[in-house]
Amino acid sequence: MDGLVPALILIIVALAVIFLAVFLSFVPVGVWFQAHSCGFPIKLIDLIGMKFRKINPKPIVEAAIKLKLAGITINLMDLEAHVLAGGDIGKVANGMIAAQRSGMKPDFKYITALDLSGNDPYEVIMEYTKPKELEENNLSFLNKNAERYEVSFKTTVRRAIENPHSYGLSAVVKYIKKQIEEEIYNTDSKSIDIESLINKIKNDSVNATAIDILDLKIYIKEPLRF
Repeated sequence: MDGLVPALILIIVALAVIFLAVFLSFVPVGVWFQAHSCGFPIKLIDLIGMKFRKINPKPIVEAAIKLKLAGITINLMDLEAHVLAGGDIGKVANGMIAAQRSGMKPDFKYITALDLSGNDPYEVIMEYTKPKELEENNLSFLNKNAERYEVSFKTTVRRAIENPHSYGLSAVVKYIKKQIEEEIYNTDSKSIDIESLINKIKNDSVNATAIDILDLKIYIKEPLRF
């Protein structure tokens, strides 16, 4: 009898340790404590629900805390839905914060769409405020007479801030190339007015691509004529 009591105590302690280990592995107490210590109230049952849905709550809560500290309120279910869709919620949080600091309205749907399309939301948002230089070389286009023109251009562009859903910067490169190609094709034997071509491209770029062309230089080597 004397040996039975210690044995029972050991069994109870062992069971308690096993129960506690299972409980802590399934119930994200650490994440819950982290959220509350950062002033982000979240119910433990919500975190348990994420675990039931086989979602890691840690990156979701960390993103929510980061957004809250930046003054941006996002529904936790929206963050979870983005993770379920295969998105990177950390990149979304960085994009939302970058948009707010840039004076733009943080558009959650737009930024999550960027992430799901394979773009880095932060990098895209930076393209609205930080001009980027683009360059194309070794291009060649033919005019109606099958004369070949060698072309290159350099441009400094920025997404149009008034249009938060503008195309990617690659769109403006395609646009510039198309305009140059059309200008050359419609040229017979006269020299191309590069200054007028540049002005036309710059004036129409926002309507055509929702991207501002801040600077554009076009270099055209015309074919030899005899």
